[in-house]
Amino acid sequence: RDEARKNALVQKWVELPAELKSNIKGRLVVSLGSQVTEVGKVCAQVVAKIGSIEIPRQLWQDLIQILLQNMGLAQHSDL
Repeated sequence: RDEARKNALVQKWVELPAELKSNIKGRLVVSLGSQVTEVGKVCAQVVAKIGSIEIPRQLWQDLIQILLQNMGLAQHSDL
């Protein structure tokens, strides 16, 4: 039963318009660096979930690169 619900939710995400998904993903990535720790944590969880859907389908191929770039920015934010 839970698996059927999960599959239905995944399918709903996949069927969303590409522009909407791109907008959501962009906002999530930006929010990863939020000053509010809880916001960053929740965004990280959502990015992970979307990534688990899209990476196997070759739909978010630059996610790892984006995350690595964000890590670099975070390391140098004290400068």
